[in-house]
Amino acid sequence: MKNADQISLITFATDAAVAAPLSADPSAIARSIQALRIDPAEERGFTNTPAALRMAQTELNSSRHNENARRVAVMLTDGLPTAPGDEDVAGQAIRVGKTLGEDGIGLYAIGLGEEVNRAFVESLVADPENAFLAPTTAELSDIYNQITSSLCTAGPTKIDVIAKGDIIFAPLR
Repeated sequence: MKNADQISLITFATDAAVAAPLSADPSAIARSIQALRIDPAEERGFTNTPAALRMAQTELNSSRHNENARRVAVMLTDGLPTAPGDEDVAGQAIRVGKTLGEDGIGLYAIGLGEEVNRAFVESLVADPENAFLAPTTAELSDIYNQITSSLCTAGPTKIDVIAKGDIIFAPLR
């Protein structure tokens, strides 16, 4: 990470929450990821994508954001947006995704799983090159490297993928 860089962690299921506020300390984010626990009730809950995007926008617009840093969100989703009620959750998420772009926030979306709605993931982002599909976690490391390369103007860096519990992500290097 460079001096101006910050990272945050937003979790979402039925609701979205800031699991770790914007910080220049990648170790703090790594600890937050390691501490994540999935509430058993949420395993069959929702994927409230609009709430997650709004939370990311709020965090990136907060006083914690370094004004000298670009504002970018990377969303990892199952690509199947759902929320309580009868509202058009996919349409709502797409509209919120557009407001991020209008607000100067770059959005990258990664659909993880075999049943990802590709059209939905692609419709979230302003640039089709910012949409990725990962049928399994094995593809995540390469995707994160592609995102890193597109973000880094001073040369490529590395996004560490930190393994979480029973969900096996790409190994740390």
